[in-house]
Amino acid sequence: MLKEQKKQVFVFGIVAILGISLATPVAKGLDIERISICSQKDHLDGTAPINPWRFEVDIHLVDPGTLHHIDVTLPTGGMTSFTIYEDSGDWEYHSSPTLYPTLTALQAVYPTGLYTFDFRNSSNVQLNYVQLDYSGIGEPGSPVDFTYPSYDSQTGISTNPTLTWTVNSGAGDALGGGLQDDYGEFYDLDVWPDPMGTLSWQPGPLDPEQNYWLYVTVVRVKDWAGGPGLPTKTVGGDEFEYILHIGYMNKIGFTTGLLTAEEWPVEGVWISTVPTLLGNMIIKSTWMAQDDAKTRFTGEFEQINTYPVLIDVYPDSEKIKYGGGLMVKIGLNKYEVTFLQYFTRTAGPSLEEIVGIGIVTGTFELVGPDLVQGRGTGAYYMAVQDADQDGFPDKGQEPVVLLPWEWTAKRLTTMSVSAPTP
Repeated sequence: MLKEQKKQVFVFGIVAILGISLATPVAKGLDIERISICSQKDHLDGTAPINPWRFEVDIHLVDPGTLHHIDVTLPTGGMTSFTIYEDSGDWEYHSSPTLYPTLTALQAVYPTGLYTFDFRNSSNVQLNYVQLDYSGIGEPGSPVDFTYPSYDSQTGISTNPTLTWTVNSGAGDALGGGLQDDYGEFYDLDVWPDPMGTLSWQPGPLDPEQNYWLYVTVVRVKDWAGGPGLPTKTVGGDEFEYILHIGYMNKIGFTTGLLTAEEWPVEGVWISTVPTLLGNMIIKSTWMAQDDAKTRFTGEFEQINTYPVLIDVYPDSEKIKYGGGLMVKIGLNKYEVTFLQYFTRTAGPSLEEIVGIGIVTGTFELVGPDLVQGRGTGAYYMAVQDADQDGFPDKGQEPVVLLPWEWTAKRLTTMSVSAPTP
């Protein structure tokens, strides 16, 4: 089973058959499950190496019967033929380790057109004969862009993660992919091919402190009606799946963090305390998920009480208001957070003006299901540093003061109260 998973995840080269069956009957015992021809461009976190293209053929068999080898004849114009032998249960061919800089260079050696698969036993007796038309497929538009993990070799990833990515509209026809660990075990993305709208995947519990590779491929597919499932072809009474594609594979490495019993939700109302020399400031925040994978959140804030901690910077300030917050997941129960503050004063009847702008950035970490520890830095600007009055400091402006921020937040949960005194 792991071999099957490996080919689906690492090769992604999934089948090319436009089957033209000749009269040769399928030999008793030979049962073809799927035949794959793949031209693929590799990427690491969105960047292609100097020679990113490779060509692969995989033939998956339910029962090889007396099969000894498969002679593959290529279209005219490049390599003439190659032979596939069984290797630890696999029947596959890979292009030279010296990969190719362009699809044109790859196709100069492995041309598009009619491929012939001649199945033979050890006495060189033909068992089956199939011709495949590998042509008429364009390149994908772009690879996927990973959002969680968000960069290669990221550490502290959840042991029960929701892996996420984005992909440009129209970049391809379908997606495929999976996960590989250090021990060579592979886990498949839910189905193959997956719809282009598949932007997240929960592979299930992963080992703690383990290295993994995530692979996702955007493909152009021939003879695929949009799924679910692969198209099928019957040759000499043997029905098997097939698919023809050219793919842009993107991969990213990551390391899981320590085992955590669960990943705690961020959504909800939180009451934060920010210690100052004059006492604790109390701030209410409400966080709401922006995406189904719950990797980005927006926050709304309300200052409950204030102390004149920035009176030297904003002597006229009377109120602190918030323009909102953004939180992005960076690990298990851990987030990067940014929120925007405005210091205002009453300048006249029905007239309130901004005297300062604060931008606080830091980390937001759930250390329990209902408890958060936060740490960061506040950068504070004068109102005149927002000359275009768009609510943000102008580009190139430096803060007049930087202050450390530390806070603790508790989730608002259901609470019981005593019955009123009669």
